[in-house]
Amino acid sequence: MITEQNDMIVFESTNLRVVLDPNCGGKIRSIVSKRTGTEFLFQDPRAVFDQAKGFSYHDISGIDECFPTVGQCNCSRGKFSGMSLGDHGLLWQQQWNTKIENDAVVQWVNNTQFQFRFTRVCSFYDPCTLRLDYTIHNYGVEEIDYIYSAHPLFLANEHTRLELPQSVKQLYITAAWGDLGLKENRWANIPFPLPDDLHGPYNHLRQTLMKAFTKAEQAAWIKLHRLDCGESLEIKADTLQLPHMGILISQGFDTLGDGDFKGRFLLGIEPTSGIGDDLEVCGRTGTVRQLMPGQIMNFWITIGVQQLQ
Repeated sequence: MITEQNDMIVFESTNLRVVLDPNCGGKIRSIVSKRTGTEFLFQDPRAVFDQAKGFSYHDISGIDECFPTVGQCNCSRGKFSGMSLGDHGLLWQQQWNTKIENDAVVQWVNNTQFQFRFTRVCSFYDPCTLRLDYTIHNYGVEEIDYIYSAHPLFLANEHTRLELPQSVKQLYITAAWGDLGLKENRWANIPFPLPDDLHGPYNHLRQTLMKAFTKAEQAAWIKLHRLDCGESLEIKADTLQLPHMGILISQGFDTLGDGDFKGRFLLGIEPTSGIGDDLEVCGRTGTVRQLMPGQIMNFWITIGVQQLQ
């Protein structure tokens, strides 16, 4: 069932209720389990936003889309050399076009400056699983260096646990703030010096923040277990185009320094094309990708909610 409510698109199966916000960069604002009433996506507690100040000062609830970068950076070559690719890319600032087609929600946005079209189709793979199918079309005459990353923030608490595939033996650390026993810009072995900082249980008194990335194709899925409601969320991705997973874990860290996020948990599981949040870091890790003139790239992500076994 698909309905429009207060400028939002409400997309429902028998097990999930999903809310899409076309006016806020196509944001997936909410994923609720109908079985337990549990909200799985982080909801920004702030009442006032200032989008002009950058991504962190807009409503960071739910899932945003990041292309052609995550961290702010500039193009380094070609026609676009020196031009800004934006803080968290060029998609979240715009209103998206939306249409309902064959029990799916089709959303798209054009960027006329860099000449690409970004399309996302939301459908239900089954009653417990949201499927996102993507197409990025470079309709210009210049190749585009890029990073793509989904940018979900999940609701987490001291009852949350993170499960990674056993094949993941190392993570590349790009940010380690606080007493984590980790060093930035290098690989860290699992288990970590303080294992709970990865898998949980989490503690907001830790006041730490970590951003890390998996090696290529070692994490086709990651699971988030919510022991408080007895349900588990699993995020999967097309490892051909999105061979890495970014993992953000903030335990009570005051991210912006103004107190709004002090004492809160932020947990991101980000299917991504690269190791790093900007083109410079991805260049050092050898994971910058190119979208050639006329090229059309397709990939998918699924988000499923099941009862804990």
